[in-house]
Amino acid sequence: MNGVFFVASGALAAPPAVLVTMVASLILLAIRAWAGTVGLTLTRRVSLYVDGAIGIFFVLFVLFVIIRFKSLA
Repeated sequence: MNGVFFVASGALAAPPAVLVTMVASLILLAIRAWAGTVGLTLTRRVSLYVDGAIGIFFVLFVLFVIIRFKSLA
C-alpha cells in the first residue's frame, strides 16, 4: 500500500515543487533575518504568520524530497 501511495504521489514531488518550497522557505527566512537586523518590529500576529509559513514550507519541502526519492527508487 505504501508503494502505491508513493508512486501515485510522485507527481507532487516534481522538481519544480521541491524547488519552489525550498526557495519560499529561504525567502521567508531572509525576510525574518532582515527584519531583525534592520530593527523592524513585527507585530505578534505577523511574527506568528511568518514563523508558521516558514514551518509549513519547510515541512512540505522535506515531505516532497522524501516522496521524490521514494518514487525514484
